[in-house]
Amino acid sequence: MDDEDRYTRITLRIPKTLHADLTAEADRTSKSLNAEIVARLEQSFTAAQDADTASLVREMRRTQVHLELNSVRSAMANLFARGQEIRAVLTRLEATGAEPAPLEAAKEALAAISSEKKRLDVTEARLFGELSALNAQRTDSPMDTWFSTPGRVISEGPGHLSVDLGKMPESLRPKPRKSADVHEFKKKPPPPKDED
Repeated sequence: MDDEDRYTRITLRIPKTLHADLTAEADRTSKSLNAEIVARLEQSFTAAQDADTASLVREMRRTQVHLELNSVRSAMANLFARGQEIRAVLTRLEATGAEPAPLEAAKEALAAISSEKKRLDVTEARLFGELSALNAQRTDSPMDTWFSTPGRVISEGPGHLSVDLGKMPESLRPKPRKSADVHEFKKKPPPPKDED
């Protein structure tokens, strides 16, 4: 394949100052003016693709962090429930004047739960920090714009999740219940059974 088949000749009108800058840069890098322009145009496309890839990687990590946070929250809820059970048993044991061994075992179990809760608190704080850093890295790239469109999660924090319904079409919005912040999603009723 010769150069005539690989390239298209165009006439380009550019400001004189830009021409002077491109010519100076081409001289500095020992390229022709044409090669300098082509290299810069190609670089603009790869830079956009790199930005989109970076945005996609960030969103994948955000999803992973959300899953890890859900796991931590679930573990915390289980610990809380287990702690409540042990406290109830401990209260009953103390009220009935039980032997010291069961009392000590219950207290040790509570101490273990407390230790695990502290570990989970540290993990949760680390994950929220990472999530904040990932949110701060969002740009105006097409991928970041897509991920932050209305209806997507826009902020997270301990015990809350904000979703922007923004410009979501009315037909897609959930119907409000008692307050504007609470939405009810109804299941479709099962189809009627045919009786033969």
